[in-house]
Amino acid sequence: MTQKTDVLVIGLYATESWKHSSFGNKILKAADMRAEGVPITIVSEEHWVGHLQ
Repeated sequence: MTQKTDVLVIGLYATESWKHSSFGNKILKAADMRAEGVPITIVSEEHWVGHLQ
């Protein structure tokens, strides 16, 4: 993920170990980037799919 990333689509994870996976790291990095002022949107997969139709 770079500062050119506009949207991060995340799926649903039912385990506590999500934050230790590469997916969890991307979510945390996106949240940090957003907190630093990078205009990145984080949306759920369900929300994203709903807007494709």
